[in-house]
Amino acid sequence: MYGVFFSNHPDLRRILTDYGFEGHPFRKDFPLSGYVEVRYDDERKRVVLEPLELAQEFRKFDLSAPWEQFPAFRNEAPEEVKVEDKTEK
Repeated sequence: MYGVFFSNHPDLRRILTDYGFEGHPFRKDFPLSGYVEVRYDDERKRVVLEPLELAQEFRKFDLSAPWEQFPAFRNEAPEEVKVEDKTEK
């Protein structure tokens, strides 16, 4: 596990995550948006913690070679057409 270390710091506590945080934010599988949403609710007059609802599901794109995705539908190179020269010299 990689992290950020500060030399000669007397108090190495979590400074960017909340107290109920579980997980490791430096891992690659941690989502950038997180798992929960904290907001103020006017009806309840308090701060509420709710699961985060994303508008779009996670999609994985493989763009390594987009021109090779459909080899069965690839058109063969057109054959050369020879045109005879009809002009007399």
